[in-house]
Amino acid sequence: MDPEQARRLITDEPSYDWGFGEGRSCSLCGANIAYQDDRDRHTRWHRALAELLGLGWEDLSRQQPADPALAAAVDAVVHPRGLRRLSRIATASEPWRAIPDVPLGAHGTVTLLLGAPGVVVARSAGAGRVEVRRGVVHVGGHRTALADELRAAVGHVRTTLGRGRHREPAVCGVVVAPDGLEGGDPEPPTVLGASADGLADRLALLPEALGYGELEALHDVARRSTTWGG
Repeated sequence: MDPEQARRLITDEPSYDWGFGEGRSCSLCGANIAYQDDRDRHTRWHRALAELLGLGWEDLSRQQPADPALAAAVDAVVHPRGLRRLSRIATASEPWRAIPDVPLGAHGTVTLLLGAPGVVVARSAGAGRVEVRRGVVHVGGHRTALADELRAAVGHVRTTLGRGRHREPAVCGVVVAPDGLEGGDPEPPTVLGASADGLADRLALLPEALGYGELEALHDVARRSTTWGG
């Protein structure tokens, strides 16, 4: 085995495809794993080996957000308070997870929110009055390409997180307006609009799209710097 193959074996995250007989086989080392608990332990073994050899990936979910206004809006989604918190408890709904400042190369940097509705690609519109006119986002009275740029980022995230899965995850974008938003959602329909203080309510309207166990698995892949080429 050459050094590059060895590095990939250690640092990549395994997926599990159907193997011979019962169980699934590890995509990295070929081990046959019979049960979900065994797959979880096997995945942790790969991670522990990577960390031991100093070849592990960076956990993007632990980094400090660069945009305080967007971070505050996202925090209200991840850590709901008051009636929103009671509603989550009453419905036993899955909590949202956030990954700030995910680098998408030519598509810039975004914040990812992962919940039962799927993946939300969030980007701030910046300071100033934000309006949506005929589906186009205007900031400070000026027409912008925010919706089109975010649509491209959504496509990149959907493709990246869909690799090795039976189906691509549900992904949409949201333009977050720190100083308030006038108008509805921009075009195309895969991109939403929300004021910073209304982001949690806007995302609460999205239908559930992820099945049991899918959210954890998706978050585990999305938070790794290696997923995004880091």
